[in-house]
Amino acid sequence: MRVTLGSFSLEQYRLPKHPQNGYAVDEFDEMLSQPLTRGHMTPGIPLSQLVNQIGQATDMFVLENGESPAATARRSVKVEFAPKDKKLIHLEVDFQSSGGHYEKVNSRWVETDLGRPQAEHRPLLQAVILNPERADLEFKVQEKPILPRPGQLDQHMRDVQAYIRFRSSENDAVDSSILAPARRHTMLPIDAKIWRLLEKSTVQYQIRDTDYVLEIARYDVYYPKPNRARQAADSTSYLEFKFPTSFSETVLYGQSWDEAMKAAGKLQDTESFDLNSALGALFKPESRETPRDAFERFIMIATNVAGLWTPAGSRPMESIPQPTTSLSANEGILIDLD
Repeated sequence: MRVTLGSFSLEQYRLPKHPQNGYAVDEFDEMLSQPLTRGHMTPGIPLSQLVNQIGQATDMFVLENGESPAATARRSVKVEFAPKDKKLIHLEVDFQSSGGHYEKVNSRWVETDLGRPQAEHRPLLQAVILNPERADLEFKVQEKPILPRPGQLDQHMRDVQAYIRFRSSENDAVDSSILAPARRHTMLPIDAKIWRLLEKSTVQYQIRDTDYVLEIARYDVYYPKPNRARQAADSTSYLEFKFPTSFSETVLYGQSWDEAMKAAGKLQDTESFDLNSALGALFKPESRETPRDAFERFIMIATNVAGLWTPAGSRPMESIPQPTTSLSANEGILIDLD
């Protein structure tokens, strides 16, 4: 599970019954829960401004000289192949720095269904929090179906996994990998048959006295050049790409969430499962807290982090007002924080 922070834009939604008056709170909540409602998150502010705001929030984050510890820098690559039968198969590869160069440390094959999920198949916990003074928050619970038998893949896919390489740049400081102009690091064989390549650079900021991490990710998207542009290349050449496009994402998550979600998934079809079980697994209660109390404490932390999106920086909250609507396990909801 991840919580995305930024500005939420609705792409497909139902207009209010009385457009001249806008939405009532309950009407807006009901509109968000509709299966056909669609929207997406955007960064909201420039990455350079966000990194600067974080560097000044020493009371909120664990920093070294105003920056995230260098050990939290990560690089990964996603190689996507042409969709087939409404499914998209891609290769994910993680790299880590070692002795001045990058080494491949992990790889996995992931299959994604391109069809839109029906309302009854929505995630267990899904919420959109819209706040006019701070960044919007969107909870996302997404399953990553790892292919159990990658040996059944086409040979050209397995060749990509075997021969992919990752080169470091001359200036590979933590923040420069996020803020500097895009520069491709991945090298693929000239005959690789791929749809597109995504390079992901991340930096993570530990939130003080919690299990939570704020992660900033920068994605550079590359599409291969047409075949005719490669005809003169020899067998030692690498695949050439068009000029990239870039986008970024900022997410908040708990370091134990991935394992907790696996455990919650095993309980979901049993009689002993309920919403409190899921909340308790993800948001650890302190002292006499209930699972719902722990969840609301996380909302307060997330809202404080979202204060970084305001020009004046974060204004910490000491408590969170009670939501005006009840939490639903099956539908997206609006939680009114102000």
